Amino acid sequence: MPVASPPLYIRVIKTEEKGSDVNIASYLLLDACRGDFDQAIVVSNDSDLVEPIRMVQTEIGLPVGVFNPHKRQSAELKKVARFSRNLHQRTIANSQFSETRQIEFRVVRRRYSAVAEPIEWVLPRVWKNRSWQPQRSGR
Repeated sequence: MPVASPPLYIRVIKTEEKGSDVNIASYLLLDACRGDFDQAIVVSNDSDLVEPIRMVQTEIGLPVGVFNPHKRQSAELKKVARFSRNLHQRTIANSQFSETRQIEFRVVRRRYSAVAEPIEWVLPRVWKNRSWQPQRSGR
């Protein structure tokens, strides 16, 4: 009997980024233990984050809110979060960086790290009095 050949193409029904929930949980707990925030917001609808959120709130005493990027919110996340909000698709789309133009960044120093933010996020009053001048990052 001849062996059937495997199909050349397969259809993927569910695409999922693996490990993201573990990374979010790990850094949420690490940052809470270090005291790097006063309040955290987790943008997710993954109920695997219920326990780390609960731990940060009950064991460390820091509030954690959940912003849901999907149409239906996880009941478990909503129950454990100090506060929750639904993010609309338009809000998410408007929050993305443009891929068609170059963006200048300034580096904002934080307690343990540095964060790059687009020049456009700088408050308009700073531009008015020219107390801060944009500098290109070498990255």
